[in-house]
Amino acid sequence: MLLLLVPAVSLAGTFTVFGETYQRGTGAPVTVTRSFSALNLSTTYTLRIDNGGLPSGQFCRVSSAVVGLNGVEVVGPSDFNRRELETEREREGEKEREDEDRSVAVIERRVSLATTNVLTVELRGGPGCGLTLRIIGVDNDLPLITAAASPPVNAAGWNNTDVRVTFTCADAISAIARCSDPVTVTTEGAGQVVSGTAVDIAGNQSSVSITLNIDKSRPVVSAVVSPPANAAGWNNTDVRVSFTCTDATSGIARCPDPVTLNTEGAGQVVSGTAVDIAGNQSSVSVALNIDKTSPAASAVLSPPANAAGWNNTDVRVSFTCGDATSKIARCPDAVTVTAEGAGQVVSGTAVDVAGNQSTASVTLNIDKTPPVVDVAVSPAANGAGWNNGNATVTFTCTDATSGVARCPAPVTVTTEGAGQVISGAAVDVAGNQATRSITLNIDKTPPAVQISAPAEGSTIRSRQVQVSGSVTEANALSAITVQGAQVPLTGNAFSTQLLLDEGTQTITVEALDVAGNRGSANVRFAVVLNRAPTASPGGPYGGDTGQAISFNGASST
Repeated sequence: MLLLLVPAVSLAGTFTVFGETYQRGTGAPVTVTRSFSALNLSTTYTLRIDNGGLPSGQFCRVSSAVVGLNGVEVVGPSDFNRRELETEREREGEKEREDEDRSVAVIERRVSLATTNVLTVELRGGPGCGLTLRIIGVDNDLPLITAAASPPVNAAGWNNTDVRVTFTCADAISAIARCSDPVTVTTEGAGQVVSGTAVDIAGNQSSVSITLNIDKSRPVVSAVVSPPANAAGWNNTDVRVSFTCTDATSGIARCPDPVTLNTEGAGQVVSGTAVDIAGNQSSVSVALNIDKTSPAASAVLSPPANAAGWNNTDVRVSFTCGDATSKIARCPDAVTVTAEGAGQVVSGTAVDVAGNQSTASVTLNIDKTPPVVDVAVSPAANGAGWNNGNATVTFTCTDATSGVARCPAPVTVTTEGAGQVISGAAVDVAGNQATRSITLNIDKTPPAVQISAPAEGSTIRSRQVQVSGSVTEANALSAITVQGAQVPLTGNAFSTQLLLDEGTQTITVEALDVAGNRGSANVRFAVVLNRAPTASPGGPYGGDTGQAISFNGASST
């Protein structure tokens, strides 16, 4: 017996569980056994025999056959030799066609199936005739189809990679005839619909759609520093770093909060990460250099001031600058101060790279002018420049700028001599010094006058009296007078004539030295003119024996 598989051609809503075409061979009849399975046992199944095969008339009709299902004869020889007036075709108004031997064209039987079934077919009659046997089930239910995205979407319904959509199809009755192939979606965008269709063997179909949101691009994040750094990249205050985030496809899920950095230091990195709704993320970092501390600045004087805070020369003010964090950008140049005066302020400003600045100031007191020293002698010298007593030299000191620090004490000079130099040095507060000297001539010793003529107690017989003598003086004489009249002096000798009256005379010679000292000498003598002498005894005197007797007398003119 020849067997041919029958294509699963079914009416809409039906499906063929089993189908084969059988042809009677020569020789004794042969029983053919076939096994098949059924998915759903609750639906309606019909065993249908198209006698003569499909398409219709392929063979001559079989006159006799036995068909068994699961050990039960479903169709027997007699079913092929009687007219089935109540077949489905007759109910549909179709007239059954019979061949010459009046064999039945179509036989249908309602059957029940098991999960696994055994079908036996034995054809009888003349060789070469055949039939097509089918078991047809009813399936009016739609197949099941589901779609799954891989990888699955996140909680917000987005993917950030290519997505593979796979379809899973199932049909409980007739089984799946066609299920959509997997689809890989690479395009970015929201609301992308991917559909799939399941078709069961009965021709029923179902569709499923899944909406994909795909964003594979990272968000854009930028950092803004406020206040911005200076041209050297430094800030000198607290810095606020704000982040701006954008995403053109899925939108931003998380943007970093602003960060305020108040720590000083270089190369401080502040980072922020933006995440879009699809889970893509981007990070941005900014390096901050913060120096909020002013630089150190100090001023140095050269030469340094004295203990009283004064200088007596030009002063060079140099500045020293330091900064531990951003370093020094600008340190003041040295300044040379030449002007005199007190309280002169010299300032210099140091600036660090961050823009912080400090000013160092120093107050200068400069006095380059020596003090003024005046000197006075008390008592003052005479017109010839001499003192004839102790002299006190007094110093008066003034200084218009820094003031007087030291003025000489008065000096009393007691030593006699000419050209005695007395000096005193005044010092001002700045250390300038001025010396003033004065020359003193002191002579406290009067000149010594010696009268050589007339002799003391002598008698001069003439009114013309020659007065002479000498003067001893260590220095110089200013004048010599005899009886008040100035007389010339030759060397240290003097001589002059006086016209005197008769009688006892006292002559005074006075010498005046240049210092004003006066020295004098007196001589007493008698001027007696020529007269007859007279005498009268002065004794004898009682008890005076052996003594000379003097006479006092006077001459007469």
